Amino acid sequence: MAINEHNVRKLNPSFERLNREYDANSARLDYNEFSDTLYLYVLPCEDPLVSVPQENGLTALMVDPVTEEVHGFQIDNYLEHAVLHIPQLLDLAPLAGIDQRSIEAARERVSSERRREATITATLSELLGGPVRSRRA
Repeated sequence: MAINEHNVRKLNPSFERLNREYDANSARLDYNEFSDTLYLYVLPCEDPLVSVPQENGLTALMVDPVTEEVHGFQIDNYLEHAVLHIPQLLDLAPLAGIDQRSIEAARERVSSERRREATITATLSELLGGPVRSRRA
């Protein structure tokens, strides 16, 4: 059967289990250098996951198609594109085993103004206990 808009089931990703069971020490990161894709697995899953693209155009949720639970995140064009828009993503690079030379090359492409804005915004979000958006974002 050909895949078309009439026979594709729309998933409604749920964060319930992730919010309940998240443990930073059990999270796993994988990086595919060939495709420049970073995978952040937050919950374990034995079954294949499907990617559900997000509106930001940078990330996709990795969802169990049976339970619709979110198990992780997929970030395509990680070093080439995503870190330019979300500089804090570079903090994941060493944890994913990306070499320091590649990290520094990506860091040099992020403008100092963008790094400043992202750092202050992330800090405010953490201090205030919820998302804060800059008017320029």
